[in-house]
Amino acid sequence: LRMVPPTRVLVAGGTGTIGRATVRALRQRGDDVVCLGRASAASADVRGVDLQSAESIVRDGIRGERFDAIISCLASRTGA
Repeated sequence: LRMVPPTRVLVAGGTGTIGRATVRALRQRGDDVVCLGRASAASADVRGVDLQSAESIVRDGIRGERFDAIISCLASRTGA
């Protein structure tokens, strides 16, 4: 039984290993989740954005919507 309304969460990097696990856990507890990821990984659950472009994140990802929390599950592909 959930005693609070669902939290609206924006997850950056929601398509990676940690991101998918985070998204799954948030949804299991009833939260409303929007994922940001590479445009090439875009699916019904992912808003494709250029995560290195603030303009793309705002325009293509956030879209003027309200979120209660933002979680970053981004990782470096190069290890840098």
